Amino acid sequence: MGNPWLDEARARAWQPGSRRGDGLRAEQSRIVLALAAVHAPDRILDLGCGVGDFDALALDHFPRASITCLDGSPIMLDRTREALAGHGARASFVESDLAADWRESVGGAYDVVMSLNAIHHLETAEKRAVYGWCFDVLRPGGLLVLQERVAFDARLWPHVQALWGTRAMDAGSAPIAAPPGMDHAGWLAAERAGGDKPETLALQLGWLREVGFAPVDCFAQLADRVVFGGIKPA
Repeated sequence: MGNPWLDEARARAWQPGSRRGDGLRAEQSRIVLALAAVHAPDRILDLGCGVGDFDALALDHFPRASITCLDGSPIMLDRTREALAGHGARASFVESDLAADWRESVGGAYDVVMSLNAIHHLETAEKRAVYGWCFDVLRPGGLLVLQERVAFDARLWPHVQALWGTRAMDAGSAPIAAPPGMDHAGWLAAERAGGDKPETLALQLGWLREVGFAPVDCFAQLADRVVFGGIKPA
């Protein structure tokens, strides 16, 4: 399955907070900004920018920074342009499939590369390639930080369900929950049918190490909602 956001109706209709667990998405977005602030960024790259709501927050949070917004959906990228119209030259835009080699299009020497809920749409080999490209465009000492959905061992299915059930989501956002009777295999099948291809956190941290990030770690997690990343050594 290709990029699900190339579907025009889906790309036009999507709104932040409209999906299960998006209350947690907002909280984890604040964590991403806190981690980025450690690096006092002048240049930020956002991979899979969507509608630009997070990019607007980042530009407000870092008033001297510029941000490059990359997305493979022209409709999503147009929505991001509208959201960031008031920020002028501080925002630039690149239309590219996340799985294409976008390094030349975005340039390099970024202080922070971030991606929010985009990389899990990619196939395994594509994810590994993207992590290598992220390493290449970061300056030494720069941060890669990802807010993502991840897979987990089938034996943890009841535990993950329990964690989903304990989370009180923000007002207006439906809580995370699996349909009654769904098992782990059914959940994975439903994820893939919707264009999501989550991988385990441990596997992805290993890929980050392989391309050169050190240290790498998980910064925050609730069940399958995770913030993780790594530093490009200085």
